[in-house]
Amino acid sequence: MGQPPMGQPPMGQPPMGQPPMGQPPMGQPPMGQPPMGQAPKGHQSTPPKGHQGMPPSGQAGTPPKGHQSKGQIGSPPKDDPLQEMKVTKQSSDYSEAIPTNKSLFNNYQDASTWISGYGFNKSGGASLFNHPVSIDSDGEILALTDRNNNRILIWNSIPTSNTAPDLVIGQSNFDSHMEGKSLSELDFPGQVSLSKDGKMLVADSNNNRILVWKNIPTTSGQSADFEINIDRLISTQGAWPWGVWTDGTKLIISVTSGGDNGSKILIWNSFPASGSVRPDLSLKHASVGTPRGIVSDGNYILIGDENGKTDCSNGSSSHIWSNWPTKNNQPPNACLESWVGGTIVNDKLIAISGHGEALQWWDKLPKTNEEGKNNIKVLPGEGHRWRGGDGNDVTYVDGKLFVVEYNGGRVSVYDELPSGPGVKPDWSLGSSSPEVNPYYENWIIQNGVPASNGKKLFIASDFDSSLSVWNKIPGESGVKPDLFYRRFSNAPWDISIYGDTVFLAGQKGIYGWENFDGTGALPEIVISNKIGSAELKDLRGVAYNGEYFALSSEIGKVWIWKGIPTKDDEPLYVLDIPKGPGRLDANKEWLVIAGYPADRFSVKAIKFADLESGNLKNIPRHDSFPQSAVFTEIGFFITQQGKHQVLGWESIQDALDGKSPRTILGSGDGTKASNSIKMANTIGWDGTHLWIGEFKFSTRVLGFKPVK
Repeated sequence: MGQPPMGQPPMGQPPMGQPPMGQPPMGQPPMGQPPMGQAPKGHQSTPPKGHQGMPPSGQAGTPPKGHQSKGQIGSPPKDDPLQEMKVTKQSSDYSEAIPTNKSLFNNYQDASTWISGYGFNKSGGASLFNHPVSIDSDGEILALTDRNNNRILIWNSIPTSNTAPDLVIGQSNFDSHMEGKSLSELDFPGQVSLSKDGKMLVADSNNNRILVWKNIPTTSGQSADFEINIDRLISTQGAWPWGVWTDGTKLIISVTSGGDNGSKILIWNSFPASGSVRPDLSLKHASVGTPRGIVSDGNYILIGDENGKTDCSNGSSSHIWSNWPTKNNQPPNACLESWVGGTIVNDKLIAISGHGEALQWWDKLPKTNEEGKNNIKVLPGEGHRWRGGDGNDVTYVDGKLFVVEYNGGRVSVYDELPSGPGVKPDWSLGSSSPEVNPYYENWIIQNGVPASNGKKLFIASDFDSSLSVWNKIPGESGVKPDLFYRRFSNAPWDISIYGDTVFLAGQKGIYGWENFDGTGALPEIVISNKIGSAELKDLRGVAYNGEYFALSSEIGKVWIWKGIPTKDDEPLYVLDIPKGPGRLDANKEWLVIAGYPADRFSVKAIKFADLESGNLKNIPRHDSFPQSAVFTEIGFFITQQGKHQVLGWESIQDALDGKSPRTILGSGDGTKASNSIKMANTIGWDGTHLWIGEFKFSTRVLGFKPVK
């Protein structure tokens, strides 16, 4: 709803190739700017020779002079105080990679190295969690879904300190984490539910099924007794169930996806004896988008929804049925304005949100929209800084309150029911304390964006608002960075490197070092909100090739300057990309534009010599979420996030001509095997490895080494 037909620009946007009112035609310089080939005053620049990221002999291009946005090295620039910026410097002893003269890969070959993780098919052990998503108890046993490790962890008694679990389900041991399809394996599991009569159910999301143990497992690796395959049962296509709840008699399943017959809630009034028993009720309603975790006491039902369309919110929200539904497609009675998951304790609703940093607390179960607004508010700085996310759950057992922190890699615990949401937790499972984030402790990078100048390796992260730097190219796996910058107030979505000049761009601003020397100096170029008339909003791409500087915005613009702009410089050229430009890259000849969010987006390219004419070209066919397209010394590469692959050609011209790729990396299975890529997102070349960053549901940055 509200989206234009495919191929049409969003409402209020001009047709493709036509500028909005007040803007020059695509490829034409704005009024008052010099014509093509003439740089603004103070920005004379000689174009370099060779690859954009690696000028000849490894020397950086000469940056232009006259910047107005400089601050002192190591001190915050005036227009962005970098209040939260900290630079961690550490001695990291690791071998340096030997540059290769090889340039070709075997299709579907294994990655040879990795950063951000614990190894191929390595979980990190029993007590390290990789995005815990759900927790439940039958009163005696505690079970936790450790989603990205594809496992359920079980404590045979309620833990009173940060002790290791007794059993693991979904894996044969605590060290592995591979996906699987058998009754003893899991693939991206969601909610876990334990009933008082001893059943255990798990939403096995990527396998489109619910696994059922008639009795809670007593040995590691124990197979489920049967599965409820949602696609087979109700004819969905990729049901992707995230939520399951049972009290041993009743059963609720949230069908998160699945096509026209999906995005619904299934209810059994009596527990099914097998996977072929159809539900008693099916609740499909216009307000339900992608339903997630389930909270219930057997009468009241609350279901979180990342993409709801409710009276409370168009997006993240929650649906409430104040009493157990009795008819098909019965609409919810009420809603909450955020997606929450939690538990019911003595008529209280205690929950954690997918967004925000405060515990959600209602002293009385909300049953109307107005009652939903009566949650107890927490003042800024009060209580714990919660790290929810795509997984949110709470359970209360043995007088203790366990709260899952998906993006904190831990479960924080109150030894007794707190008086309200402003109280800090006492301790954590999976972490030495509720204040320690094990992802940072173990140098896990989420949504890593790799780049290199052949001397240093850089990995930016929008999720962590960070930049990790290795001052030499790593020749081994798992090494920690020499420098760690965090946090950027404008989280970086893209990175560009030309010689020793480094730029980050994201949200409303850019950060830059004209001569990054590896000492930990703060960026001396910091510009927020506007550059000339270009409104810096939802920035998705940055590229600098020593001569031209480009930025892209999700609002449908690509701006291009000659030389590095100051905050007052008008762009020379404005390209309109109504479907949403994403990350950028450039070499001496071409500017290439990937997409965001990029579903059915054709990667676009334009020669710098054609900027005046605005002659954009489309790369045909490869439009499965191409969120990165990059030039390297060994070819041109595009990610296909939707197909879990990276495609490569000898040149961009081959891709534009519609030739088949000569390189395919990633088996396409989307697993964590060494020859597979899970949601291929970003690409960088360091002279030895082609680094590929995975997105959202995996944290690996994989290095593929040419073999011929």
